[in-house]
Amino acid sequence: MSEYMTNAAERSRIFLDLSRAVIAGRFDKAALATARPWIDAVAPGDIARLVDALVGEGMTFDRLKPAIGAVLNLYRKPLEAFRYGEVPVHERFLASLTAENRALIGRLDAMRPAIAAKSGFSSLRAPFDALASVELHFRKKENILFPRFESRFPEYRCVRLMWAIHDDARRDLLAFGRILSGEDGPEGFAVASGRLFFDLHALAFREECILFPLMASLFDPAELEDMYEESREYGYAFLSDDAIAAYERFVPRCSPPPPADRPYYEGHAVRLDRGALAETTLAALLVALPQDITFVDDDDRVAFYSNGAGRVFPRSPSVIGRKVADCHPHGSVDRVMGIIGRFRSGAGDREAFWLEMRGRFIHIEYRAVRSQDGIYLGTLETSEDLTEKRGLSGEKRL
Repeated sequence: MSEYMTNAAERSRIFLDLSRAVIAGRFDKAALATARPWIDAVAPGDIARLVDALVGEGMTFDRLKPAIGAVLNLYRKPLEAFRYGEVPVHERFLASLTAENRALIGRLDAMRPAIAAKSGFSSLRAPFDALASVELHFRKKENILFPRFESRFPEYRCVRLMWAIHDDARRDLLAFGRILSGEDGPEGFAVASGRLFFDLHALAFREECILFPLMASLFDPAELEDMYEESREYGYAFLSDDAIAAYERFVPRCSPPPPADRPYYEGHAVRLDRGALAETTLAALLVALPQDITFVDDDDRVAFYSNGAGRVFPRSPSVIGRKVADCHPHGSVDRVMGIIGRFRSGAGDREAFWLEMRGRFIHIEYRAVRSQDGIYLGTLETSEDLTEKRGLSGEKRL
């Protein structure tokens, strides 16, 4: 088997050629027999590099999503050998995400008889509503796992594809919900339910057999424990109270990494244009602002975000230093980068958006930040829940 354990560049070329043949429909039984030793030798890193290479060649996500599904069918059995959780696990972050997957698949399997029977939607309403917790799982991946993976694995664009599939599942959930509530007719039920189940099952397989094993090889237990501590504020998806308590009680076989040495954060005064503040005061002031703020520096990296208790959009420490293009779903990246590009060129200084979200009215604004001599320093994003303020009238004076 040693001939199938060559260097990473050669492996990438071979797996890319095999996958191109599958995507083009040129992979017959003879080709399968020739490629079988390579197929059996596949590892999670090969798949991550393959996806990154296909994106690098210009394949769009709309084309790549079904294509990679066909490719993974070829490698499914050998990848099963890497499934996370099939061996003793000594950390909490990936283990809890895996447990959430197993609980999700159990819920989906329990819904199948009612979906197949097509005897009415009433029995599906409660189990469907419970699926909304998958959003917690997605956010922990998007805000903690993906940034850490990107920092350690250069060919990281596989997680951009996975984020796009998160968004597909979100749309599937909305479509399924509209049908169950009677807003849309039942004729699309089979398509909506089939698409939703496929996306969620595909995500679980790709996490457990590709992404999680890679994360476990890239990060030591102390680093994974640090990610778990970040994830706790999001909560748990689908897990029972007993399962959650077991994770909370679990004592990992490592100590969390020591906090970074930050001598700057020791209360020294920060001199500002109109006064000075102790750093502790400045930090508290930014948290107390009625808006969430995020600052993207002139290298398009997230440099700072305020961490107030009622943030409109979730953020995690792992996002610091991350390219802003990697912090947005695929469908909105071009719009965000277009705004920043206009700010950088001087063609604009402000752009605002507003939307309805979970019954709340949210206002989002981007502003160019420039030095006194007009040099572009970065972009400030503010988000604010204006639901109550929107309804104000008359006056209330001191």
